[in-house]
Amino acid sequence: MVGLGRMEPALRQRIARERLPVHLLGHIADRTRVAAQLAAADVALACGPRETFGLSVLEAMAAGTPVVVSDQGACRELIEPGAGAAVAGARAVAGAVQDLIARPSARLGARRRAEQFSWAATFAAVQDLELSLLERRQRSR
Repeated sequence: MVGLGRMEPALRQRIARERLPVHLLGHIADRTRVAAQLAAADVALACGPRETFGLSVLEAMAAGTPVVVSDQGACRELIEPGAGAAVAGARAVAGAVQDLIARPSARLGARRRAEQFSWAATFAAVQDLELSLLERRQRSR
C-alpha cells in the first residue's frame, strides 16, 4: 500500500497480528517511483466514495493497472468492463480484485480506457458541459 493516513497504525498492527502479505510503503514523493509502483501493481484500489475526478485512477490505468473503485463518487464513471470494477463493500472489493487478477486482458483494457482521457479530450468535455449549462441558464431567463 502506498500513502499515509490516520488508519496506518491500526493497519500495521493488523498486518503484523494476522501476518498479512501487505507492505506499507508510506508516502512516495518521487514521481518516477510512483509510476513504477503503479505499473508493477496487479490491481489498484480507489475505494473512497467522495472522489470528484479520479486522477489517481487514470494514472493507474495509464500504467496498465486495472482499478477497483467505489460505486459512489466520480471514479465509477471512469471505469468500464475490462478496465476495472466499481463496487460496494469489502467483500465486493475482494471479489473484484480476484476477478481482475485472473484476467490478464484487464491490463490492456485499463490502458485503453485511460487513453480516452487525454488532457485535450478532458478539457473539451468540460468546456462542452459548461457551454451547455450556460445555454440552458440563458434559455431559462
